[in-house]
Amino acid sequence: MIPFPSIKTVLTLPSLALLVACGGSSSQVSFSELLERSNAYDAAPVASADVTDGDALPSGTATFSGVTAVALQAATTGGDPDLALGALEVDVNFSTGQVSGTGNSFHQLDQIDPNNLSDRSGTPINGNLSFTLSQAGADQNQFTGTTSGNITTTSGRTEALSANAAGGFRGAQADGFEFEAGEAGGAVAISGFALKN
Repeated sequence: MIPFPSIKTVLTLPSLALLVACGGSSSQVSFSELLERSNAYDAAPVASADVTDGDALPSGTATFSGVTAVALQAATTGGDPDLALGALEVDVNFSTGQVSGTGNSFHQLDQIDPNNLSDRSGTPINGNLSFTLSQAGADQNQFTGTTSGNITTTSGRTEALSANAAGGFRGAQADGFEFEAGEAGGAVAISGFALKN
């Protein structure tokens, strides 16, 4: 079993140092649609379900859609991190133990209060994320790999989204996927979740 993050984890982290360690859609996803995806996952039973048993993972392929969050360490000491949400699309081949995903349609959050997510607004920014994860072993619900890409904030700051990543599935039927990526003390933390389509 591995610990899975949630979108709330990234949004409420006081410091990125707490984090240790998709075939995607090409159409743009609006900020309101990103919030709808986030709310849909939070409301789904799989969000609070147990981690899928490794020997219960299905065979064949599946696609998942959800949200990814990127937190960039504050540019100045004592400042707030830059936070962004993006659309997450994930392709899974359970038979080969491969997971690939993409993140796009990023929006930088215009306010930091994690308790008022529904009242937030977001400004579109340039960014792209991709990752490839491989199953750690037969009948194991643990997938590891790396992310790549970059993101540019509203202030013009650009950061690479390259990090080690880990993820896995939730629910008896593996209907939910979650992952996180980042390095201890690093400048970038990435988290995401998605529901089976």
